[in-house]
Amino acid sequence: MKTIFIATDFSENAQHAADFANDFAGYMGCKVVLFHAYQIPLSIPESYVLVKPEEVRKTAEEYLLEESNRLRKSPFQPIEIVAEEGAAVPAILEHVKKYSDPLIVVGKSGMGGMFSNWFGSTSLGLVKASHVPVLVIPESIHFKPFQKIVLAAEIEIDSPLNGLNALVQIGTKCKSSIDVVRVLKPNVAIVDELSYRSGRLAGKLTGLDWNYAFPRGEQVFDAINEFVLNNDADLISIIPQHHNFLHKIFNKSESKKLIQHTHIPLLLLPEHAAETITPTHQLQEQLF
Repeated sequence: MKTIFIATDFSENAQHAADFANDFAGYMGCKVVLFHAYQIPLSIPESYVLVKPEEVRKTAEEYLLEESNRLRKSPFQPIEIVAEEGAAVPAILEHVKKYSDPLIVVGKSGMGGMFSNWFGSTSLGLVKASHVPVLVIPESIHFKPFQKIVLAAEIEIDSPLNGLNALVQIGTKCKSSIDVVRVLKPNVAIVDELSYRSGRLAGKLTGLDWNYAFPRGEQVFDAINEFVLNNDADLISIIPQHHNFLHKIFNKSESKKLIQHTHIPLLLLPEHAAETITPTHQLQEQLF
C-alpha cells in the first residue's frame, strides 16, 4: 500500500473520513491524494445562466486546496489535490489507476454536502466495481491502529487471494489479531467447514495472529454484526468470493446495512488485485 486516495464531496462526514485517512496514511507511510469529482450543472434557458466548465473546476480546486491545508500536519506535508469532471464512481476508478498500490477512502453513506449527496451510491458503486480496496469511514471516528480485525470471506480451494494484500499490510503494520469469519447455518457442522478450508490462506496470512471463527445465523449481516460487537473489533473487512457470497453480502439491502450501520471502519477488498478496472462506460450498468 503506497497511496491513500481520499474521495471527498466536502461534506462534514467527508471531512471526518479525510481526517481519519490522513492520520492512517501517516501511520502507514503512504502518499495522500485528495480527489473530488464534479459535474457541470445544466444551464436553464429561462434564467440565461451560463456556467463555464473552467469556473467549476477552479471552484472545486479551491475547495480542495482549502481542505488540504486543513489536513496538513505541517506546512511541508505533501498532499496532492485532483479535481476531475465526471460522475463520482467512474471518475474515481479511472483516476486511481494512475497511482501505485492505492487504497480508496470514502465517508460513510448518507452524506450531504454543498456539492452533492453522492456518497451513499458512491460507496456501494465502488464496492461493486472497484479492483482497488475501499475503506469506508463512519462519522466522528478517529484513527487508531487496528488491534482486532474481522475478515468475513468464503475462502475456497480455488479462490484467488491477491485481494488480501491490503489487509495483510494493515494487519502486519498494526500487529492486529484477525478472525476469519464464516457464517454457518444452524445445521452445518464446523468440522465440515474446516475440511474445505484452503491451506493457501494460512500461507497468505503467515506471520499474522489469525484464526477461524464460525458464528451461526440465518442472516449473514446480523451474524457478522453480532460477532463484531461481541469481540470489540476495530475493523470489518470483507472480500466477496463467488456469486453466492456476493449475493448474500452485497445485495442492495445487506450492503446498505453494512455501510450505513457499522460504527467502525469497513474495508472492502477486491476479489482480484488491481490489474484491470472495469471500463468506464460499463460502470453505471453494474452499480445496482
